[in-house]
Amino acid sequence: MKNLYLLLLLLTFCAGANAQTQFWSDTFEDTGAPSTGSRTPSVTFSCGGPPATNYFFRTNVGGISLISGSYTGMQGTKFWAGEDIDFGTTCTNASGSANQQVTWSGIDISGKSVLSFKGLFAANSSFASNWEGTIFGASQDYISVEYRIDGGAWTKAVAFYASSTSQSQTLKLETTGDLVGDGADLTYAFTEYGANIAGTGSLLDLRLNVFANGSGTEEIAADNFRLFYGSILPVKLISFSGSNKHAVNSLQWQTATEANSRHFEIERSADGVNFETLGTVAANGSSNSIKSYSFVDTKPLRGVNYYRLKQADMDNNFEFSKVITVKNSTGVSIAVYPNPLSDQLFLNGLDDKNITYRITNTLGQTVQQGTTGLSNRIGITNLHKGVYYIQVEQQAIKFIKQ
Repeated sequence: MKNLYLLLLLLTFCAGANAQTQFWSDTFEDTGAPSTGSRTPSVTFSCGGPPATNYFFRTNVGGISLISGSYTGMQGTKFWAGEDIDFGTTCTNASGSANQQVTWSGIDISGKSVLSFKGLFAANSSFASNWEGTIFGASQDYISVEYRIDGGAWTKAVAFYASSTSQSQTLKLETTGDLVGDGADLTYAFTEYGANIAGTGSLLDLRLNVFANGSGTEEIAADNFRLFYGSILPVKLISFSGSNKHAVNSLQWQTATEANSRHFEIERSADGVNFETLGTVAANGSSNSIKSYSFVDTKPLRGVNYYRLKQADMDNNFEFSKVITVKNSTGVSIAVYPNPLSDQLFLNGLDDKNITYRITNTLGQTVQQGTTGLSNRIGITNLHKGVYYIQVEQQAIKFIKQ
């Protein structure tokens, strides 16, 4: 359970702005968890097996029997898990409440502001009509994380519900407040989700709140809860992908939340090192729901194109997304031969002569440039041994100097 608020793809950011600082965690491991304060479950039990078939407790993958697979992607070995929670301590169906909690008390937030939460979540997604929706009233299934500051009212931070008012196969992230899941599905693969925490004070309490009473199939799990403070980067990006069709490259991305977001700059590279800006797409400003964006590169480079997003806010803070690649197969492919080579290279596939070229090293530094000449032969005697890229005709071809 160690990835948070709509980060599915689980994206790696290279930050160009102020990142938040983690100050509290519960990894559910045997030592050092939670890092401060206390963890108090409303009940703990383990029935059947071993491995357990009905339970609400801290465990590892070997301690429970899942109906159709196994949890993956947890942080460490231990996590919190539940299934058919109304079995209770007597291990009898419907003998206890199907609504149980785990509460963390006394987390010191003195002097901290701009708080946020992250955690990993997982659930069974294999059976139709598995999770009950709003028409079941007080028996509706859900997973939520709530918080309160200095003993105030509990406030929901992140929650997962059935994706219809009746029943659904999966629990989905709920983003609109209607208690119907509309975001990403929970599966057996732990995925990170998170949310901002409004307010400041002295002590914060956190609560995992769960309702699940289906026999055998309503399996839930959580892991790696964390709290952060400090400046928040403008965008939580949950997906970024691209495809090539009809000689253009189409890019799509989605955000889970946006805070004071100004725009996205779309950047492209031929070698994955040197990027240029292709265009800008306006952002939504501030949002707590999923937003979708797209951009079309109408003149992509031949071969592999590298893309990234520069996400900027109103205060000129920014961060970069992960880099993705899209291959443009149209046009003529240019090849270097021989490869590896020693003192000169030849370019095969050029229709024209006297084409401008540029050679860069693995750091993106230009080490040689010029024109190809009538023979498309380029001398490289001045280059040291190593890996290089020659950029010509909107392509970047890797070669090795021996």
